[in-house]
Amino acid sequence: MDLQIALMLGQDGLVNGAVYGLLALALVLVFSVTRVIFIPQGEFVAFGALSLATLQAGRMRNVFDYDPLLKEIDQLAGDGPYETQEWLVKRIVTTCAKYSAIHALEIALRKSPVREDGGSLGLRLRMSEEAMSSLRAATQ
Repeated sequence: MDLQIALMLGQDGLVNGAVYGLLALALVLVFSVTRVIFIPQGEFVAFGALSLATLQAGRMRNVFDYDPLLKEIDQLAGDGPYETQEWLVKRIVTTCAKYSAIHALEIALRKSPVREDGGSLGLRLRMSEEAMSSLRAATQ
């Protein structure tokens, strides 16, 4: 065994030890507060490890392709106060319809407080693939 392999094995051991140590610390913290052993915590670690491996392999390069759409939606939300939430949702849906890769859509907005004494107001819209197709046909 040469020095490079020994260093790689040492680094691997330190990283694995750190992951196990953080997992143990998280289990102790959750148990000390709630008195419940949080079994699914290992699943979160596995999900994080698999997500990192997928990112490093370059298989998620298309995940962030909608950056221009997110900028447009942010600009729409910041354009000013809308009279109703429905008006803002209508503009967001029309903007999303420009992108042919978006087949279906679900939007949820919530505003709170509505009055000085509290309350909340919400709106949810789901558009199926057929509804998006007909909207595209109507706007062209």
